[in-house]
Amino acid sequence: MFLSGRCCALWKWSTFSDYGFVIQQKADTFFILLIEKDSPAAFGRLLRGDIILAVNESHIYNEVAAWIAADKEKVELLVCQPVEKEYFDKFKIILGSTSSYLKFFVAPAYKASESILK
Repeated sequence: MFLSGRCCALWKWSTFSDYGFVIQQKADTFFILLIEKDSPAAFGRLLRGDIILAVNESHIYNEVAAWIAADKEKVELLVCQPVEKEYFDKFKIILGSTSSYLKFFVAPAYKASESILK
């Protein structure tokens, strides 16, 4: 099994007030608690239980929630599952945009049922 982190780029859709996920904080770690069905988060390949490592390439943990909640059209999340985080920590692997341990996913900029012509 190949362990990898994920860089998930999400766009806000007119059918959602946010990106379609809920986070939970434990100490200085943020987790994905819930993902709404058919949301930008679901299409962007976020998974329940993902640990948020960075938001828009920022590793400032106390500002993660503020970055996500900010009224922006797009957000990029660097995430991994807990077992992957343990592996990366054990072998001192640092995930970044050029890491070979990173997969990239981009949610569509709009939901298929939305018209791009307004």
